[in-house]
Amino acid sequence: YQLIKDLEDKYQNQGILIDFTCPDDFLLPGPYDRFIYKVLYELVSNLFKHGKGSYTEINLANKEEQIFLSMV
Repeated sequence: YQLIKDLEDKYQNQGILIDFTCPDDFLLPGPYDRFIYKVLYELVSNLFKHGKGSYTEINLANKEEQIFLSMV
């Protein structure tokens, strides 16, 4: 959540609403935590740099020992 907030501040949001959902108990061991952080950073940065829409939904979850990250 803080990463997205920081990027919104960095790019001055540009009127894009980001709906980020992630379970409160979501926990990843290293090095997966750093990898997902970097992927999210790139996705959200590119959204602000190149996105033409006004709404984005990002969902991060883990089910059956798999990590699911979606962005619409």
